[in-house]
Amino acid sequence: MTVSTIAALLGAFAATLTAEEAVLAVAMPEAAQGLRATIEAIRNATREAIEAAVAAPGDAFERMALLRHAVDLEGFDGPLVARIAASLAAASQMGSPTV
Repeated sequence: MTVSTIAALLGAFAATLTAEEAVLAVAMPEAAQGLRATIEAIRNATREAIEAAVAAPGDAFERMALLRHAVDLEGFDGPLVARIAASLAAASQMGSPTV
């Protein structure tokens, strides 16, 4: 299983919990706070996994998938997004499929 696949699974899980947290916040605000902490922990674990994968040599196609997940986590102007984009640009200039 690739980091991209794991990031997709964790992202889907976090999105589901976020929706549940929104509903729970209306009925039980104190319980929703605990769920928010869990969601943030999942997002942090996803970010750390992506950062580790970006630090290691890898395939440009995998980097593209990781870029999509990084955008989901940080938005288009996040530092992780910039790092992945820079590594892809450098590989592209060298004509290498490996980053």
